Amino acid sequence: MINNFYKIIKTLGSMYEPHTGSSSYRRPDEPLYLPANISSILLDENWWLSLSKLVLVLKPYCIILDILQSDKARLHEVLGGFGYFVEFWKKYDESELREKMLNRLQSRWQNWEQPLLLLSWLLHPNYQMKKFKENIPNLNHVYLSKWLIYYYEAWSNMKSQSILREYEKFRKKQYPFDENTINQFNEDILDFWVWVTPTAKELGYVAQHIFGVCVNAASVERLWSCMGSLQTKRRNRLDVSNYKHVQFL
Repeated sequence: MINNFYKIIKTLGSMYEPHTGSSSYRRPDEPLYLPANISSILLDENWWLSLSKLVLVLKPYCIILDILQSDKARLHEVLGGFGYFVEFWKKYDESELREKMLNRLQSRWQNWEQPLLLLSWLLHPNYQMKKFKENIPNLNHVYLSKWLIYYYEAWSNMKSQSILREYEKFRKKQYPFDENTINQFNEDILDFWVWVTPTAKELGYVAQHIFGVCVNAASVERLWSCMGSLQTKRRNRLDVSNYKHVQFL
């Protein structure tokens, strides 16, 4: 796509390239032409090469940001996007930029609440321990189960009684965690865990908290925009309850 755009713009740059010695002011009878500084940029091969490199770098970020701006974006997609960035930069050609970006990602990862992100992947019925490298210490279902207990007790203020037994049933994909049952929810993981909680109360409690986390403010910003069209200088006496009713229509 960038190549086609390059050809079109370069052709236009050539057609409207200013003549040598032309001034910055054009008389009415003179043909149209581009300013010399703009024309020189459009006809510069190095500028287009730099632009192509920039497109290559920005493309994966645009893909992931597009996913994370969805209303239903969840923590496991943040972790997946982070892994996508790491793999992208590991394969990048320029070593200096590659090392800087990998160090930057490593620094950001250390500042995050890592167990929560890992559990969001672990408790996704279609992922579980998939894509985790087996040779990494403390990255196995036994170690991560410790964090299941921790978050359950921290959030519920109760001692765990059955979460490990429930997780083992989930790990072995026994009903209601079998593939046929999961597929009926069409990738809506939060709805699945809400439905399954009566048979896995502690594990479902943790899963609902994790998959209930909204990773962006898109829906809130959309609400603000709608509210802005309702609350105007000429219409500013609506009761709060009326605002709520209008928003839910």
